[in-house]
Amino acid sequence: MTETDVLVAGGGPVGLLLGHELSQRGVRVMLVERNLHSTRHPKMDITNARSMEHFRRLGLASSIRAHATPPQNPVSVIWTDKLGGKAIARFDYPSYEEAVKKQSQINDGTGVAEPLMRISQVVLEPLLRDMLERNGRQVQVDFGWRFDSFTEESDYVTSNLSNVQTGEKRQVRSRYLAGCDGAKSQVRRQLGIEWNVMDTRLGPIAAIKHKYGLAAAAGVLFGSLKPGHKIPDGRVFMIHFKSNDLSFFHRNGVFWHEQCAQTGDTLIAQDDVETWTLHVLMNSAMDPDRIDPKALLRERLGRNIECEILAANAWRPALTIANQFGRGRVWLAGDACHQVIPTGGYGMNTGVGEAVTLGWMLAAMVQGWGGPKLLAAYEAERKPVIEANRQGSALNAGVRAMITARAGTALDKHAAYIRKLGNLENEALGLEADYRYDTSPLIWHEAGPADPWRIDGIIPSACPGARLPHFWLEPGVAVFDRLGQGFTLIRTADADVTGFERAAEALNLPLTVLDIRDARATKLYQRPLLLIRPDQHVAWRGAAPPNDALSILKRVTGLTYRSAEPESGDGADGASKRGP
Repeated sequence: MTETDVLVAGGGPVGLLLGHELSQRGVRVMLVERNLHSTRHPKMDITNARSMEHFRRLGLASSIRAHATPPQNPVSVIWTDKLGGKAIARFDYPSYEEAVKKQSQINDGTGVAEPLMRISQVVLEPLLRDMLERNGRQVQVDFGWRFDSFTEESDYVTSNLSNVQTGEKRQVRSRYLAGCDGAKSQVRRQLGIEWNVMDTRLGPIAAIKHKYGLAAAAGVLFGSLKPGHKIPDGRVFMIHFKSNDLSFFHRNGVFWHEQCAQTGDTLIAQDDVETWTLHVLMNSAMDPDRIDPKALLRERLGRNIECEILAANAWRPALTIANQFGRGRVWLAGDACHQVIPTGGYGMNTGVGEAVTLGWMLAAMVQGWGGPKLLAAYEAERKPVIEANRQGSALNAGVRAMITARAGTALDKHAAYIRKLGNLENEALGLEADYRYDTSPLIWHEAGPADPWRIDGIIPSACPGARLPHFWLEPGVAVFDRLGQGFTLIRTADADVTGFERAAEALNLPLTVLDIRDARATKLYQRPLLLIRPDQHVAWRGAAPPNDALSILKRVTGLTYRSAEPESGDGADGASKRGP
């Protein structure tokens, strides 16, 4: 029987990233994937800024950039009257090179350490696998092995695996099991966890504008939402293909997405050179088993093109969240616990957050500094973030539906309508990067009203639960780059931190003390002492050393839970504010 600390079931991007997290924290990990190779379906074509910050922390960002779309190419979304037709509206965003230059000049906490990156999941998955196999410590990666079932005991989990080619059986004993095995997760099924399915009527979805600050974002025309109007929830037919006919595809310039205002179809440039993906909204008369991909491609593009079909299949959008994210020694991440419509790119990028959170928590449990309540907080932290992303995804799909509902409108009026709606789908930096763990029982929350938040940008906040505001310590060196592998205590003024150091030693907790004497840090962080978690979120902050650092560290590592009410906390001045 094979033994390991953590068995990861599923070799998609979330499972592979969890493998990286665990490996870099010194945890023995075994990853199994039933497929013999990484995905051949594109699925995802954007890695957002927050995900790239985590890839930077893990030392993976430079390799990802080297395999992404050309850094000088713009990121443009074009609406056309028909695919292959005239551009009637467009939203242009900086190239990677331009974005890096722009972000390097932002040092007030509203920027990011890494711009978003256009890279297809077809490219990203094998890259993550290769880097894990080459650089991982105490890692075993086995593709072609199917996870079948598990039995949980008090101290370990025994998993049953099958080789998909030979039928050979294998058992693996691990301290924990992570189900990253997709929307049809066998791990979730055995746990007996059901889906919560979202109401896709646009009337209820419009109500989220108040909760998430959407009314002030990007000019979204909520008044056009009609009660009872639904997001199209039928099937979509995907055609993934190669063609080097750039005179046709780049007739409106280099683009990322071309979206048809008449039909709702979307053409995605995967590498800006020869690889493309077309998503066609199907009608009831279309039988996916009888579709000729080349014929459908010819019909929708309005011309014959020389092409090679790489993959073609029907798929159905879903807006679901698992009712539970796991229990005991078995936990879920990625598509195993949520599904969203691709609009906005919140699927894999949301899963990155689960991999990061579950990664440091599992490492804490394996290494003995995590308390019995730590993993129980995983769902409390992640579910509100996932729900916000699900609603954002639904809203974006609704905006697209509103545009195609006006098919037949005069082009100038249709174009004006599109511009009025805006493109929040690709401008929701706050939703993507500035989420806050305001309901987590692990956070030493502060009394007072919530700090302001917006969906389409970052409003810097160092309140407990928030992502530590990014700024550059020097050119090319972010504050994130100086954080430790475990917890980090940032000190921006002279203060005695021996209480924290002794408490950390007593708990066997990895703690780095980081001294920053910088006026920007003083302004951004508002307190001279901040305790930062392994995932770069603020766990506690104070105006002076606390009287009982041990209680704080016990809280943030799950040895104890907080009381129901927010508190100012030892060392805080009582005037701070709790995040939204």
